[in-house]
Formats: sequence, C-alpha cells, structure tokens
Amino acid sequence: MKTMLLTLSGLLVSTLAWSEEPIPRKDALRNGFYVAPLYSQTFVDEERGTADGTGYALALGYRGSFAGVELIGADTSMDNPDGGATELTSLGLNLLVAPLVHVAVLRDLNLMLGFAVNDRQNHPGFTEDDETYFIDAGLAYTPAIALFGIDVALRAEYLYRRDTQQPVFPEDAPRSFTETVARIGLQIPLSKQPDPPTALQPVDVAVVSLDDDGDGVFDASDECPGTAPNQLVDAAGCVPEPPPAPPPTPPCETSADRLQLQGCEVGHRFVLDGLSFASDSAELDGEAIAALQRVLNVLRDAPDINMMITGYTDDRGADGYNQELSERRAEAVREYLMTEGIASDRLRAAGAGEAAPVTSNNTEAGRAKNRRIEFRLMA
Repeated sequence: MKTMLLTLSGLLVSTLAWSEEPIPRKDALRNGFYVAPLYSQTFVDEERGTADGTGYALALGYRGSFAGVELIGADTSMDNPDGGATELTSLGLNLLVAPLVHVAVLRDLNLMLGFAVNDRQNHPGFTEDDETYFIDAGLAYTPAIALFGIDVALRAEYLYRRDTQQPVFPEDAPRSFTETVARIGLQIPLSKQPDPPTALQPVDVAVVSLDDDGDGVFDASDECPGTAPNQLVDAAGCVPEPPPAPPPTPPCETSADRLQLQGCEVGHRFVLDGLSFASDSAELDGEAIAALQRVLNVLRDAPDINMMITGYTDDRGADGYNQELSERRAEAVREYLMTEGIASDRLRAAGAGEAAPVTSNNTEAGRAKNRRIEFRLMA
C-alpha cells in the first residue's frame, strides 16, 4: 500500500502543479491547489498495547474561499513491547472549513473532518494483518509565513481519531481505539502566482492648454474669454454681477403719525398719544387699546425688539399710593400685550409714581398727560 500511495501522490502533484490560472498573490496560500508534507505524533489508546506512534503524512488538496478538500496518505510506526513495530499505512479524504474567515485573527483556523482506510500490520494481539477505518475530527491552523523568501503556510493540526477494526481474531481483541493525533508541517501553494508588475516608464506628454485665460472654465464653455487669471467667474466664465446692496435701515420714528422702531437704538424712549388713564384708575379704555395696537404691530413684525413699560401718575394722592397705582398701570399694558401673543420675556413692567411729570399738574389737561405709559427699548 505504501507503493500505491507514493505513486498516486506523485502523479497528482505532477498533473496539478502548474495547471491553474494565476491567482492573486495575497490569496495563493488560501485559494487553489496545494501540497502539505507533515510530521505526525499519535497518542495511542492504552488498549492498543503499543508505544505512541510517530510518522509522516502527505496531503494534496484544493482550497476555495472558505472550504477545501484534500487527499491524504500517512504512515505511522508504533513500537511493540516484545520488539518490532506496528505499522499503520492509510489513505483518505479530509474536509476543511474555515467558518471565521472574515475575522482577521481567526481566518486561518479550520474545522477538519476526515475518513481513511488503513492497512494494519504486525499489531500485537491480532493474529492477522487487516484493514481498519479511521474517522478524524479536529482543528487545523494554517497561518502564512515566508520561508527562505518563499510564501508558504505553517500547518498545525490536532485531531481526535476513532480507529475501527474489521472482524478480528481472537474474539476478545478490541473492536476500536480512540486516540489523538498531532501533526505539524508546511502547506505549499501549487497555483501560479503573478509576476511582479513591470515598472512603468516615464512618457513625455505634450501639455495643451484648454483654458487660455486661466479662469478655471474650459475655452469650449467660456462665454467671456480674456478674463484676468484667478478672477472669480461663474460657470460661463463671466464675472458675476455684484449682489444688490441690502436695503437701508429705516429711520427711528415715534411720532404721532408713525411708529417705526427698527432704526431705534437700545434705550430709546417714547410715549403713545391716546394711551392715558382716568384719575385713580389702571383700566385700559377703548382709546388706550387702539393706541396699543401700534405697539403690538411693531412687536409682532420685529421679534428682536424688547421693551420696558413704565407707568406714571399725576400728583394727586399719597406718594406710596401713586407708586402702587403706576405699577398697576404698567402691568395692565404688559398683560394686554401678552394676551395678544407677545412673549413675556420680551416685556418688563415698572412704576415711577408721580415722578418726572411731562407738564404741570395744575390743570386737568396737564394731569391727564402725566397719567401716562412710557416705553423704553431694551437689549
């Protein structure tokens, strides 16, 4: 059987060694045909009655992206207690699967399952030489290495083996052995690897200008040739029209006829005509509400404007009472503006009592003007 194994292995190697098309060098150790010479150590079942075995194996296989199949022949020698050695010569098939090929650190780990027919010779306890059957299961690890400048893979295996015997004599002989096998060797790719790329030679190239004015627009699409280099141009190669100037800020106006606050500075103060109160009252009458519509419209159109609302009284009554009355008048205006949708954080209210009259309190008309609301722009 040894002669048959060597003859078959040599024939397969010579036939397949260079029959493949070239494959990328980075995959040459994983994909394609390969040969794997291995040294093996068998840790025997105690019932076998021999020492642990040593031997050699030769695998010839083909590997795809994540699985491979191989033909493997092996020879193992085990010393017998009474001298001589048991010889096991096998020929079989192995299936290898790499389930974690997409995980970088585990891409070279393979699950391995094998079946082989074995020729048993000179085994103690058996009266005749015979054939047995191997079933192997375990792991194979095949990381890439460089050996003397040649890309190969290291191959290490650890297998559990069930060696099942044919009908045996005498009848009390073991029917099977359960053993472990460790192998180590090389996995050598047989697929052709591409030749290194040929260095590119420099070639003189004539430079043809396609943008004579250097504005970044090719001449074929340039509607305004002759613009200055690095001039900012549009897609047609023309200098764009300057954007229109922003409209001027409207002037600040707080007259009886017009209320325009967007041009006013922070701190600007004004009083609305018609926004007054009856004596000893903080109620807003119809005329006051009509006047407040002007302020309301401004606040709605300009959400960046905030206001301080200050209430005043005439000089009739005690100072403390007038202070409280002025505060209620300012708060009445603030509450009205908030009920119309102006945010509370844009409005503040305060009272100044009878201080800072705008005219004399000696007449009813003067006192009516002093019972007023003053607005001041805040940041």
